[in-house]
Amino acid sequence: KKGRRYGSMVKHPCIQFLDLQQEARDALVHFTLSVFRRIQVLLRSLWNNRLL
Repeated sequence: KKGRRYGSMVKHPCIQFLDLQQEARDALVHFTLSVFRRIQVLLRSLWNNRLL
């Protein structure tokens, strides 16, 4: 049973690669959104300072 359980835990290299791609894509999306938010906040603060 232990051997079978261990065997099921080991993934196929191709599946592992796809999982890594998915993780990288999620990280990239998260990074892009956070950068976009920072730029938005920066522009908003600059705009507010200009109006004041």
